[in-house]
Amino acid sequence: MKFKFSVSLLTLGLLGVSAQAQSSWEIYGRANVSLDQLDNGAGYKEFNLVSNASRLGFRGQKKFDSGLTGIWQLESAISITNDATSNQLLGKRDTFVGIQDAWGTLRVGHFDTPMKVARDPANLFGDQLGDMRNITRASLRFDERPNNLIEYKTPSFNGWVAAIAYAAHEGMTNTDPAVTTSSVAGQNGMMGYSLTYRQGNLLLAYAGESYENKASNGKRDGNRLAASYKVRPDLRLVGFFQKGNDKATATAGTANDKSATVTGYGLEYNLNPKSVIKFASFKNDAKILNGDSTQNALGFEHLLDKQMRVHVTYASVKNGTAAKVQPWVQGRDLTGLASASGATAEGLSVGLRYDF
Repeated sequence: MKFKFSVSLLTLGLLGVSAQAQSSWEIYGRANVSLDQLDNGAGYKEFNLVSNASRLGFRGQKKFDSGLTGIWQLESAISITNDATSNQLLGKRDTFVGIQDAWGTLRVGHFDTPMKVARDPANLFGDQLGDMRNITRASLRFDERPNNLIEYKTPSFNGWVAAIAYAAHEGMTNTDPAVTTSSVAGQNGMMGYSLTYRQGNLLLAYAGESYENKASNGKRDGNRLAASYKVRPDLRLVGFFQKGNDKATATAGTANDKSATVTGYGLEYNLNPKSVIKFASFKNDAKILNGDSTQNALGFEHLLDKQMRVHVTYASVKNGTAAKVQPWVQGRDLTGLASASGATAEGLSVGLRYDF
């Protein structure tokens, strides 16, 4: 259950403030842990207890007499299974302040780009073993949450919603971290956009983004298309396509070119109102010779309550001889477990998730 609070700024009788001038906020979060048996295909085969993107957040809004609504959110990652502090800084996850009205929403802060959000229609295994980002981020590191991000999103027009975002720079100031003088511009920003369409059982999302030449993961751009269609009440089909282009001077057009095409498909079938099985397959077709990777995931989820569920997932990644992608990296507190190039990495996960 979310904890909701409503505080009147001033009593109506004191200063004649409109009854609309109210501020409400809530505490929310997720505790998601799993016991995983992981095999990196190179001699490691052990059990791990993992926290899967567990988080704690605060968010709120206030309606002003002018018609504008102020919004804010402060969300932090929480490691349930250990005391690691690297990702538990306050506001490490989606954090922003903004305004909204009938013309749309403007946000400023540190949060997911429109292109990252656009994966949602095909995101069947988000924040668990077999997360699709293991493949979509394998070559060019898309699905980012940049610093210093400004985003405008339109309201829905007959099912269509557009968003545009700009990250001015990565660090505290817009300078080049490789140059000692602060007068040198950083040129490490990002521009992104998305267009989504929702009508009945159909959900489509198209998005793109471009990073400048001194971005920490290199100059690159990409586009993606994700789709979800509910064929019948108990069956949903999903599809995905992504094209990423390496623009970095040191690698683009060479044998180390990181350009790649990602394709994926999947389905979700409701066994009953509380139980679902799902399958997803994603392939990273890399430009690097023998750099391809294919991830397959099969899972089962059962709702114990509206707020609590159990999930069981098996996932594997088959790698080309020049690739070493694992199915357990993204959306989880699990680091330092690599695999050898060309190895098939796989895992079995049994988890418990509680949303509040």
